[in-house]
Amino acid sequence: MCTWLDLYVQVTQTLNWLVRMTSELETNIVAVERIKEYSETKPEVCCIAVIFVMNGVIQCMITLFCYR
Repeated sequence: MCTWLDLYVQVTQTLNWLVRMTSELETNIVAVERIKEYSETKPEVCCIAVIFVMNGVIQCMITLFCYR
């Protein structure tokens, strides 16, 4: 025989499970969206630096740094 208290506990557990599953599904969907977005973005330009070392002196001739 089921009491009202047992019924309330069962409903609460079912709702908690439903919220967890919905949250996990949303997290997985967002992960897939991020992978799709990252795969479509253009790669950043590499940093180029030409460095000469002569007689203990370091000279940096051409430098290009990009940050997005």
